[in-house]
Amino acid sequence: ISNECVGGEGEGEGEGEGEGEGEGEGEGEGEGEGEGEGEGEGEPGCASDDDCSDGVFCNGVEECAPGRTGANARGCTAGVPPAGPADFDAPCQAFVCDEATATVALVDVNEGGACSDPLLCIVAGTCSAGACTGAVGDPDGDSCTREACDGSGAIAIVETFDFDECTVDTCAADGSVVHTPLEPSALDDAVACTLDTCDPALGVLHLPVDASCAFDERCTPAGCVARADAGRLVIAELRVGDAGGVEVVNTTAVEIDLAGATLSWSSGERAVIAGPQAPVPAGGVAAFTVGNGLVGSTPAALTAGLAVRLDTLSGDTEDRVTFASVVDAGDPAAARPGAGDFVASPTASLQLDPAATSAAGNDDGSSWCLTFRAADTFGAANPPCRLVVVNEVRYDSTGSDEGRDFVELAGPGGADLGGLRVRTFNGDGSDASGLSTLLAAGTRMPADGLFVIADGDRNGGATEVPAVDLVVGSGTVTNGNGVVSVLDTRAADRVLDAVGWVDATAGEGTPAPAAAGASLARDEQSRDTDDNAADFIPDPTPSPGLANVRLALLSVSPSRIDVDLDATLTLTGRDFAPDAGVTVGGVAVACTGADDTTRTCAFRAAAEGVFDVTVTNLPGATTTLVGALSAGAPPPPVVVGFCNVQFPRSPADLPGGVLAGDVDLPFYGRVYVDGVTSTPGFDPRIEGELGFTTDPDADPSNPADVGAFTFVAAVGNDGAAN
Repeated sequence: ISNECVGGEGEGEGEGEGEGEGEGEGEGEGEGEGEGEGEGEGEPGCASDDDCSDGVFCNGVEECAPGRTGANARGCTAGVPPAGPADFDAPCQAFVCDEATATVALVDVNEGGACSDPLLCIVAGTCSAGACTGAVGDPDGDSCTREACDGSGAIAIVETFDFDECTVDTCAADGSVVHTPLEPSALDDAVACTLDTCDPALGVLHLPVDASCAFDERCTPAGCVARADAGRLVIAELRVGDAGGVEVVNTTAVEIDLAGATLSWSSGERAVIAGPQAPVPAGGVAAFTVGNGLVGSTPAALTAGLAVRLDTLSGDTEDRVTFASVVDAGDPAAARPGAGDFVASPTASLQLDPAATSAAGNDDGSSWCLTFRAADTFGAANPPCRLVVVNEVRYDSTGSDEGRDFVELAGPGGADLGGLRVRTFNGDGSDASGLSTLLAAGTRMPADGLFVIADGDRNGGATEVPAVDLVVGSGTVTNGNGVVSVLDTRAADRVLDAVGWVDATAGEGTPAPAAAGASLARDEQSRDTDDNAADFIPDPTPSPGLANVRLALLSVSPSRIDVDLDATLTLTGRDFAPDAGVTVGGVAVACTGADDTTRTCAFRAAAEGVFDVTVTNLPGATTTLVGALSAGAPPPPVVVGFCNVQFPRSPADLPGGVLAGDVDLPFYGRVYVDGVTSTPGFDPRIEGELGFTTDPDADPSNPADVGAFTFVAAVGNDGAAN
């Protein structure tokens, strides 16, 4: 009986004996007993992975691993089929192995089938194109709320439905949401100066409108409140009109950029400060004028009640000035400013005394003055308002000095003069009797910049000096060698100015010349070089309270004359004294004329030359026009070559009625001058006459017959070509 089975499976019972090699599995049933020998055959074991490969990609890679758990009788282990990432979990997609392409690809699955996606908060969804779609769960069960998934499985409930802060959202019974605009009452903050509005993103807004408040107020959530001046920048100089502008002083230790700042006036004008010249240096000044850094306009005039304000780009107020009361320098009836008055002038700017440089200090009109000797000082530090000089002084009048002596001060219009002492001294600076007056507190320089102190007689203070501002009962000035000084008692009697004359040594520099019967006066600009001899000249026509006029010769006409011929010269100038003397080339000439601007003088030059012309009012008061006149030989006479009558040439050319005297007829002629070629038109150097006679025997070429002719002066024919 054979007991060999290859490749089978079975179960059985039996007995037998045999020998053999091989491996086999089998199943069978049988019974028997026997003894015998047998042989069996089996597969050999693997030597490498290639011995185990079945060539199928999607089965994975088989390995030769005898002894490994799961290895078959040959020692081969099965491969692991390729798949997608282990953590991939998508309800509507899967990784699938494709034997044909030997790849594993992600493909959509379960199209249209049910799905759920916990991360997207979808509980009952449907697969569509690889995605699980469906409604987000509704945990609150409220149809008027909107649920949103944050991508991690959490559901957020959104209560605002239109994202508009300007509506009120309510839920209707049918689950719809109603968006109702806010009522006006919900916008109103009950503040009159704010603009109440609503922004969909920002919500209700209450925008401040400064223009709804008074000029010196600004709008806040509490309403209009007084503006507070920061005071970092202080308005220190102002000018209005077409040349208007502002100068500011930086009171801090850092540079401040004013680009975009505004200069606003209560009258409605507004100007913006533009860069790049807008930075104000630390502790320095900066000026901005219309057309030069300032874009806009300024008022035409400075009037009472006007106010100006400087605001930065952020709207903060740096400084304000209100011109509560204004004195117009051009109005003689109101030319004396009082306490707190501001002074206005179309020809000067208004500037702040440096000692009052603060937001509070510049509110007082007494701290301001007009520019002195200049239209403005924009861009430079302001000089002190108490810059006062002696402008004119009469110390020795013709006859008695009582009620005639005066001292005129000049300085910035509106300057505070309180505490100044005006005093006369002897020439060596020692005390002298006479003028010594202390100007009372509150005394202001008149708007025109001139302040006259006059002596009054001893019988009640009357004075003969016109345009006086202050009469002093004993106000005479030292004769001879004298000095007048201006002292500032607020600054330990600091000398502001001192004028000495003749041989005085206590003045400034060289003393001024004597001026008995006249006055000593500075020039029109009140210039002060600290040398009295250079600054003052005698003036025979004192002008207290009026601008000084310095003697000047401006022109001499004609500027050329013929030698040895009488000539009449016309001199024009200013401030000629009635008895002013005139010299031409150092020779005195006789002149007529009594006004202060013109003289007519007779002069005959004995020789050719160039002459200076000098006018002298008083010793020390002269003016010379150098080379004003020249004298030379007269030009040679012009010789007429010939002349003729061009029309009518004979009586036959005369129209009817001329000979009868009923018709006027012009005659035309031409004159030829040897060696002269004139320009087209009439030459005024040529004079001619037309002669006619009724005597047929008169010979015009015979001088003896000239008396028979009547001569009529001819006039130039401007219409002729030559």
